[in-house]
Amino acid sequence: MGDQWREDAIPGKFQGGTLKKIVSTVLSVSDLQYPFLDKEIWKVVLAFAKDLKPDHVIINGDGFDFYDLSSHERDPGRLGKLQEEIDGFEEEVLNPLAKLKATHYTYTMGNHEHRLRKYLWHQAPELSGLHGLTVPALLRLPTYKFKYEENHIMLGKHLAVMHGHLLSPHSALTGRAHFLRHGTSVLVGHSHRIGTYMVRDLRGVHEATEQGCLCEFEVEWDRFPNWQQGFAVVHIFSDGAFSVQVVKVVNREFLLYGAKAFTIL
Repeated sequence: MGDQWREDAIPGKFQGGTLKKIVSTVLSVSDLQYPFLDKEIWKVVLAFAKDLKPDHVIINGDGFDFYDLSSHERDPGRLGKLQEEIDGFEEEVLNPLAKLKATHYTYTMGNHEHRLRKYLWHQAPELSGLHGLTVPALLRLPTYKFKYEENHIMLGKHLAVMHGHLLSPHSALTGRAHFLRHGTSVLVGHSHRIGTYMVRDLRGVHEATEQGCLCEFEVEWDRFPNWQQGFAVVHIFSDGAFSVQVVKVVNREFLLYGAKAFTIL
């Protein structure tokens, strides 16, 4: 937990009271970077999500890669498949998530989604004002009930959820950088790493969590990336407090959440 370590949020067996009621369960996935999604892992994440029955589903940035629009060196053999990739993203990611029938759906902008805007501004500024050339329109996010958020959203009173715009090569330090910049507990993707930075000050205990990634590790621009696969489950309590749990992919064999294991075939 972060920003909420108070006596009234501690289970009764520890201090004689009762745990505040959970009012929302949130599933946050990030850095799928479709079509570079690790599809075997994704199948298990979807099975986990069906069991979890979240109230709120978040794609916390970089759900879609926009490889064709990258300013980095690109494999010519992979170009020209943008529409095919969008169709696949709808079929393999958006539609299964929509079938969870959560109450709320949010898609936060990541640096890969921002590639579209940068491309239009630099290569085709005359087209940048067209309603159809936006991330929500191209990915048909409203069809799947997703609200597109370019900055961040707040869960409860204290947890800011954003893709992230700062980066460190070390686990937890990307989270730390965002806490120092924004001054509140944060849940971020972006780094493709898992880690938690915590600090206690006069306002209480704060937590900055990096939630990992769900993309493949075989990339053309790095021989051995220092990444970890995982995603986050957030519980929001009736008083606005929160608890973040990162669900890790263990040796590409299983996910472990409490006493439940989800095997990767």
